[in-house]
Amino acid sequence: MKLLDAFLAGIRKALHAWPITLVTFFVHLVMAGIAALLFKSALSNAFGNSLAPDQFLQGFNFSYVIDLLKKNPGLLQTVFGVVAWMMVINNFLFLFFKGGIIASVQSDNEKVTLPAFFEGCGKYLGRFFRLFFIAAMVALALFFILGMAAGFLYPLMLGDGETELQILQAAGAVAALFVLFFSILFLIADYAQVLTVAGDERKMIRTFWAGVRFMFRRFFSAYGLFLLFTVGSILIAVVPVFAGVHENAESGIALMGIFLLQQIFMMLGAWWRVAAVGGQVELYSLLKRAPSSERVQEPPTPAVPVPVMNVVPPAKEQNIIEESAPAVKQARRNIPRKRVVPAVRKKVLKRKTKKPIQRKQVVKT
Repeated sequence: MKLLDAFLAGIRKALHAWPITLVTFFVHLVMAGIAALLFKSALSNAFGNSLAPDQFLQGFNFSYVIDLLKKNPGLLQTVFGVVAWMMVINNFLFLFFKGGIIASVQSDNEKVTLPAFFEGCGKYLGRFFRLFFIAAMVALALFFILGMAAGFLYPLMLGDGETELQILQAAGAVAALFVLFFSILFLIADYAQVLTVAGDERKMIRTFWAGVRFMFRRFFSAYGLFLLFTVGSILIAVVPVFAGVHENAESGIALMGIFLLQQIFMMLGAWWRVAAVGGQVELYSLLKRAPSSERVQEPPTPAVPVPVMNVVPPAKEQNIIEESAPAVKQARRNIPRKRVVPAVRKKVLKRKTKKPIQRKQVVKT
């Protein structure tokens, strides 16, 4: 099955691309450190000399959060601003890394080098940014269309009653509609990037449309691969959270252990993203040509009989050729041929012809 083949091939390609995993992990670690420092600064200014941080270490209390937000009205805006900027920078960095990852994993050479990786990053950054702009315009139009559809469908799904279960069911259906269509749009952009690197494309609108055609022709394979890698990403994100909740975080050793566990899973998440890109590249290479069974076989052209031009039987024709051979030789002998005159003799003859012929006059006596 090509879906499982692409999934396993993506994991295998990610194993060979461990230098890329290390680079992406350290870059995201630096970004996470910057975000943590910004959060620490904002929370320190908000808490001041309060004992609320010690109370938060003992357990989460929602009333403390409400009091903190009431005393610091701008805290929530600051936190959302930091989160938004970190998401923008993170997406831009992954857009920068995506060209190098695709260029590295699509080559037959199993050894991945960092110079080739960074060369691919710089080569395809402009094209990927144009693809991102096209996808963003399509996302805005899609959000507007889905918003209108949700405004029409939500009251129908809600019905006459407004119980909590009905509200949750209607909201879940609308959210699932948004997730489905936007995930398809993200996959179209991903395969358009794969097409850009595979064919060295420069016309991004045409490439985006080629990604749309590939996605809908191979929808179940492409979306099934996406679901496999999505389930893996969710597990990688959830496991350290549950591990940290059940650990006793009062001692420094426990905090260090939770920190190391989180970093291991962060590196695993970076490696999984490389595997997902490798799986998409492999799936495209497997599905870009239809198998021989799916190709339309043209009917064989009927054989046209060649007309026979030989009217005379072969034996008589051979006799005629043999009888006419001596006559042809005799005719060739009788052909008058020009005699070859040397070049020196030609000059002498020309001189003689130019001089007038002098004749002696005989005088009669």
